[in-house]
Amino acid sequence: QRPPADSVLSLVHQLAEFWPGVVFRQRPDLTFEFVTPPVEALTGVSPPDWQNAPSRFWEMVHELDADRVQGQFDRCVRTGLTETLAYRVCHLQNGRVSHILERRRARWDGHGQLLGYDGLWLDQTRQITAEQRLASAGWKESLAVLTMGLAHDFNNILAVICSLSDTCLGQIDAQHSFHKGLSVIHQKAWQASQLVNRIVSVQREKTGARSYQDLDEIVRDTLEL
Repeated sequence: QRPPADSVLSLVHQLAEFWPGVVFRQRPDLTFEFVTPPVEALTGVSPPDWQNAPSRFWEMVHELDADRVQGQFDRCVRTGLTETLAYRVCHLQNGRVSHILERRRARWDGHGQLLGYDGLWLDQTRQITAEQRLASAGWKESLAVLTMGLAHDFNNILAVICSLSDTCLGQIDAQHSFHKGLSVIHQKAWQASQLVNRIVSVQREKTGARSYQDLDEIVRDTLEL
């Protein structure tokens, strides 16, 4: 024999303070027949105010996620299964955006009439934020390593240009038709080399990574330069 509905709601109320999320029962118009107190911290609307304000639900849902949320409602009604969706909600008082994971299931009466929805929300903002920061940090680290390697190789190419142009300038007099052009090449290559050194200097304070190198290959590269 099932316990009375009032007893079930009373038990949910007692457990709500230990549950790190929001448990709710919604009517078909999306007003809340029942919702646990943590909803106020998440949305800025108290449980009593959710009782008769159907439009506030869509005010709370982030505008870029509204279509996905509507799609979840349609799947709940069409399949009768419990649907899971992650989306963003906005605090209606201060505008703070939170990431929630929602599980929702449609309720029906004995005649196939939709009574509403049962569901829960879990606030995943800290987890999502941490994942985004880790992804950003990983990309920055990869970019730094790539930049150092490219800067080193590019600087070697510029060194060849500077050396050859300087050698050619030393073999012709100032009146030669190529003198002005070679001077510009030498000057711009030197300026480019200084810019590369500025990029490299950003990473100079970091400790390098030890690795094995082929000394013969290094000598060959040096002789070529």
